[in-house]
Amino acid sequence: MTTAQSQFHTTEQANFRHLVMETMWFGIAVVTTQQYLSVFAIRLGATPTQLALLDSLPALVLLASSWLSHWWRKRSVDCADAIFWPSLWRRFTFLMLAFTPLLPREWQIWWLIFSISLPAIPQSIAAVLNNVLWREAVGDNRLTDLVSRRSMAVNAATAVSGLAFGLWLERAPFPANYQIMFVVAFGLVMISLWHIRQIKIIAPQEAFLPDTARVQPWRSAGFRRVALAAAITYIAYYAVQPLIPLRLVNELGAGESYMAIYGLVRLGAAVAMAMFTGQIVRFMGNRTMMAVAMIGLGLQVFTLAITNDLYVALLMSALSGAAWTMIGIGLYGILAESIPAETRYATAFQQTTYFATFVGPLIGSQLAGLEINLITIMLIGALIRLAAGALLQFDARKG
Repeated sequence: MTTAQSQFHTTEQANFRHLVMETMWFGIAVVTTQQYLSVFAIRLGATPTQLALLDSLPALVLLASSWLSHWWRKRSVDCADAIFWPSLWRRFTFLMLAFTPLLPREWQIWWLIFSISLPAIPQSIAAVLNNVLWREAVGDNRLTDLVSRRSMAVNAATAVSGLAFGLWLERAPFPANYQIMFVVAFGLVMISLWHIRQIKIIAPQEAFLPDTARVQPWRSAGFRRVALAAAITYIAYYAVQPLIPLRLVNELGAGESYMAIYGLVRLGAAVAMAMFTGQIVRFMGNRTMMAVAMIGLGLQVFTLAITNDLYVALLMSALSGAAWTMIGIGLYGILAESIPAETRYATAFQQTTYFATFVGPLIGSQLAGLEINLITIMLIGALIRLAAGALLQFDARKG
């Protein structure tokens, strides 16, 4: 091996390690928003509409700002340089959340919504640049291995930190417990940012096509079919998903330690299901697998609506984790089957999911605004998910 080859291999290995460590540290921190932000909002007295906005408004900001990634990338020397500032600014959401208890009571929920929505602007840029950065940092040959290792790292980190933070929140006084948690999370994501800063580009890519080579994804019948499947699944899923913590905490008496276990069970089921989706796809295909999973999610919400047993809710957490994993992998499968590997298709697909994530929670919040009780709303959500499963299966039979 020549000196140049040895240096290339050393840099590639270092980049690989930094990318895995970056997602591990970020995974430890991000559980504070993914798992406990809605519980924090409930403790502060959030309404169903405000809980829906915690999910839907960031998605709207992501959708509106997704076009900025192309402009931002052109301003930088390479992708490692381009991704630093968006990655830094998106991390300030944790620090912003820590200031919540210092504000007047009537502003606190709206500050939570603002704190999670404003950093979605740089997050949308970083989300697009991330996929390019991975290829430029380790090359295409190690990309699959990198994605697998990152997935393992973030799942393990989320599982451990979710349980640890839940136990902390249960034992420390409110609201200082949440305040300290978000400050710790900010420190952790800054460590993850340090790892991003160490990455050196070894395989530059043509990230953006010239104007003459641009394609229009929405003119493709194959893409429109994929986008429709994504919109159906995301809208049906998020129509009632933000209200589940409200049911568990306010009506079934779940505390933070229970929510930690709830998240751990869900994550464990997701990891286990990921090991078997390949066989399931070979047996029934991606679209039928997604239809079955959506029906399972409908049964999950129906059961949560009629049960008062938190142990049964844990079983439904496992069903939710397994089913949503099946849908995520199925969507990636039909995306790969139906459309070319081109940046504009990927961006249009992301925009579809952002739009659906914005629209979905508004359904539950509008029903809550009609003064319908939470159990009835969840039963309606179950019907929406079952109907989505039927539509996906109809689409699957069309071939």
